[in-house]
Amino acid sequence: MSSDYTGHSETKVKRNVKVNRKNAKIEVPIPEFVYYENRFMNGVDRSDQLINNYNAIQKTHKYWKTVFHYIDISIVNSYIMYKDLHPQGKLKPNIHYRHHVASNLLKATCCFLA
Repeated sequence: MSSDYTGHSETKVKRNVKVNRKNAKIEVPIPEFVYYENRFMNGVDRSDQLINNYNAIQKTHKYWKTVFHYIDISIVNSYIMYKDLHPQGKLKPNIHYRHHVASNLLKATCCFLA
């Protein structure tokens, strides 16, 4: 997050708070660059969202988890490129794209080893 874009100006956003057991909206001042970061990134980095949906690591603590993390990042980056190259066409969902990549890698590996 960089403050170079907007400098140090502030803006106001509405937040829900409870007042006397009832919901109320109040305006809270925040730095403008935080407002734009949350507005365009939805508060979470998009690649983290795509990785966490179908993470290969899950709950393992093996030494090779870094390798699978880099594979996850590579697949997410290729999926983003796939979406950019096919803006008008029918896109595969992330899970189907991952399955397609994995099956093609396995086919290539099996042919190479045979």
